[in-house]
Amino acid sequence: KDKSSNDKVAVIIGIQNYDDIPDTKYSDKDAMAFAEFANQTLDISSKNIKYLFNEDAKYFGFRGIQAWLENKVNKSTDVYVFYSGHGLGVEGKSKLLPSNFVTQFQEESSYEKDEFLSDIANLNPNHIYAFFDTCFSGLGRDGETLIAGLKNINIVEEVAPVDNITIFNSSSGLEYSTDFDEAGHGLFSYYLMKGLEGNADMNGDN
Repeated sequence: KDKSSNDKVAVIIGIQNYDDIPDTKYSDKDAMAFAEFANQTLDISSKNIKYLFNEDAKYFGFRGIQAWLENKVNKSTDVYVFYSGHGLGVEGKSKLLPSNFVTQFQEESSYEKDEFLSDIANLNPNHIYAFFDTCFSGLGRDGETLIAGLKNINIVEEVAPVDNITIFNSSSGLEYSTDFDEAGHGLFSYYLMKGLEGNADMNGDN
């Protein structure tokens, strides 16, 4: 809470229901919990939070994020990005999968993660904090293959596209993310929010 709420914005995306690939269990619930967390703990005003859940998180919903941010972001703004849903790694590129992703048109209906972050970075915010509860291995959270015949070759650890971005991934390109059924959340999302609420700062030095 070292900044006023007007110096912080958040983009929060959670997709449980997919049109063409298996659903996730808790992604929309993860995102809704992070939205509440962003408002109450990060002190981000509701008017400065962009929500995209399920049906709203289609391809052009993703594309509309930058336009929404244009009137919200300046050089003193911190941008928080939270994404929970499916991802894909192809030829070293990590992709986010909108709810209307179509396996037959992978390139046209996915959104490259670096491009997504670079579009926000082009608005010249102070810093971007990005949290991705997804894996880019082409596997779902139960380890099932999302797309038949897909061979993941995303074997290089990623580097943020620009310096003022901090990225937290739930898994590398060679791993798959999982759920914490006892809590009804993704494992990463659950402990991310517990940690940011203070449990990751047991010695109190911030």
